[in-house]
Amino acid sequence: MGGRFGYCLSLRPIIGGVIIGFTSWRGVFAFSAIFGIIAFIAGLLVLPESSDPKGRKLDLTGLVLGGMALSEAIFAVISARMLVIIPGGLKCCWRCRLSLA
Repeated sequence: MGGRFGYCLSLRPIIGGVIIGFTSWRGVFAFSAIFGIIAFIAGLLVLPESSDPKGRKLDLTGLVLGGMALSEAIFAVISARMLVIIPGGLKCCWRCRLSLA
């Protein structure tokens, strides 16, 4: 699932640029609304009911830590133009290095 996040994160600007090239910036919002409605209807029709009759408590710690990690990763990708060469030849965003420390 993590690979899909990275793939979609890199693909979104390309799709947005193509849509803006053919229409205006409003076309991006129209595309998002139409795609969201289609995905919602498809989910209602295709996905089976999966509610747990016993139910579980919400994992707030995992929710907060996962959200923070995903936000930091996205922030590092966005600010990747400030690349720093680490001794050993690897390139890494300095904010990404701080988040891993």
